[in-house]
Amino acid sequence: MLTAQGSVFQALAQWQEARANYEEALGLYRSLSDLTGEATTLNNIGLVYSALGRSSRRWRTSSRRCPSFGRWATGRARRRR
Repeated sequence: MLTAQGSVFQALAQWQEARANYEEALGLYRSLSDLTGEATTLNNIGLVYSALGRSSRRWRTSSRRCPSFGRWATGRARRRR
């Protein structure tokens, strides 16, 4: 639900509200150890940063917060299972 709300705010260009929803969703995904949800949400946060002109922060944020993000983004996480 939080991710969906973030997407709505993102579509309306309400970036701070989108980021806040994504950050809250990120905490929930982490508490559930849901790496797919975590990586997807980090990507969404990165898109918000990009829209705000902070695109250089996008990859740093994603890769630092979720070490497996790089593997997930390239599809390697599923192949290693």
